[in-house]
Amino acid sequence: MAVLTRVPVSVPEVDGTDDDFAKSAKSIGYKYMGEELERNRKSSLILRALKELEIRPFDVRSVQSYKRSKLIRERTKDRWIPISIAVIAGIIALATFAIEGNGFEIPLRSRGLCAVVNLIGLIACSMAIFCVILGPFHDYFWHYQDIDKCNFAIPEFAVQTALDITEKCQFAKFEICYLAKERPTGDPFLVLVLPDWSRLYLEVWNEPGFKQVREV
Repeated sequence: MAVLTRVPVSVPEVDGTDDDFAKSAKSIGYKYMGEELERNRKSSLILRALKELEIRPFDVRSVQSYKRSKLIRERTKDRWIPISIAVIAGIIALATFAIEGNGFEIPLRSRGLCAVVNLIGLIACSMAIFCVILGPFHDYFWHYQDIDKCNFAIPEFAVQTALDITEKCQFAKFEICYLAKERPTGDPFLVLVLPDWSRLYLEVWNEPGFKQVREV
């Protein structure tokens, strides 16, 4: 499993030199520049709050590696059972082929059973190839959900992190990012969504049966 690492917050300078031009542009109906400046200003305020609170987000590259390795591990777990069954069935089928190929006399009433075993082995091996190449029918994916729509438990340390940031910046927006299939299955992140639409991963915990302890 990839290791998550934290990095210090970098706060970009917002000098406001484009404010007058943005106001002039707004007078002719062009609002995008002013809206972009406002998003950048709010993002800078949130980053400054993180620095004051000494909150260090996870490095984006380490998060990407972690999510990729978690995805591979869960997919492998799903494929292991059908592959194991296929291997056992294939061994049995090969054994029956070997018996027939070596000239052993098989009773007539057992030949039908051998044919069935061979057919099952062939189907099972085909399933194994399908699982390895194409993956399971219902694949895993990383899902983002607004924190106010979250319907499962979040550890107190993650909630406290969100509260501390909101106390300084009430417009801060949070999401929970988790590995999902039919339901949440793996290691959710507390994600801070900046007004410029970039994401900062602040906390992570083990699911299910998480402990109320910050592990990373």
